[in-house]
Amino acid sequence: MAAERSTERPPNCRICLRNFEGADKKVTTPCDHTFHTHCFFKWMENRRNCPLCRKNFVLGRTGSGVDESAIPRGMMLAELRLLDRTRRRTRQLRLETEQLTQRKERIALEIDGLSDRKGSIQAALVRSLQELASVRMDLRDSQQARRYSRRALQLLSDYRRDWEQLRVPRGQSSRFEVPREIIAILSDYEQ
Repeated sequence: MAAERSTERPPNCRICLRNFEGADKKVTTPCDHTFHTHCFFKWMENRRNCPLCRKNFVLGRTGSGVDESAIPRGMMLAELRLLDRTRRRTRQLRLETEQLTQRKERIALEIDGLSDRKGSIQAALVRSLQELASVRMDLRDSQQARRYSRRALQLLSDYRRDWEQLRVPRGQSSRFEVPREIIAILSDYEQ
């Protein structure tokens, strides 16, 4: 069975061999090794390579054959500090990007929910408009029926008046008499 290499960083500083604690300041090298900040910079005062893999920080590779004394130590330390700040800022930006992506996904879900609600509200509005059109038709029909009823009552009233003018003189019998139902309807209408 082959031994698997762990991709996690060691839980301790490889210079002083003490474990990292939450408040400890750490520095990560270009070769992705992590050390206590004070241990690392103390190391860098005397050497210009990684304490773990011996990678040269100036040129980025081991055994370069370059005269390291030509490069000022202060400049190299400043570059390492800048690199460390850049890495921390990159991690912070990645975290912010992930948070923004999650927020964007939540907003997209909310928009989808609102779109669904908009569709159901539009459907309800269409149904309401159809019902309103039906009620308008019923109202129009009832208004027309009322006009026809008024006209019919007016005609009945006119016929009664004409009938009364055509009455047979007293003492003579007439074959035609106004039905009692019509007289009741007309008397209700005239009051």
